[in-house]
Amino acid sequence: MLLCPYSFVNGQDNLSLKDFTVLNEHADSMMKNYLTALVDRQFSARDSLLASLRSAKDWDRRSQTIRDSMVSWTGPFPERTPLNARITGRLERGDYIVEKILFESRPNFFVSANLYLPKKISFPRPAVLNVLGHFPEGKAADMIYNCYPVHGHDRDASPA
Repeated sequence: MLLCPYSFVNGQDNLSLKDFTVLNEHADSMMKNYLTALVDRQFSARDSLLASLRSAKDWDRRSQTIRDSMVSWTGPFPERTPLNARITGRLERGDYIVEKILFESRPNFFVSANLYLPKKISFPRPAVLNVLGHFPEGKAADMIYNCYPVHGHDRDASPA
């Protein structure tokens, strides 16, 4: 079976490759380009939203909006239980101390962590929570060290 465009069959032979082009870009990059543009728009919207937060009350409202969204997606947060945190080891380094800690995120569900404490700061400061996930290299993965200090609203240094 031979398929020909209607115009060609009717004697109009001035067709170009553009007449047969379905996609405006290469198929191998279309999905990546689409998703990149989508993510760029989302980051731009997020940047605008964060720039609009000027006061502690603004941040509190945003925090509540995020909590409400999470509850709507997953159900209510579990009841808070004691962490039963304990230090299992301590490493002295140049300008900081590494405390090896163990705590219970839920009763009898233990989480190990390293707490990096600067030696020269004795007053409350914001903290960076870096959730590592499951990397083959663990905490030695390159991306783990790409975290930055927290800036902005900080009413107190206690965890929420």
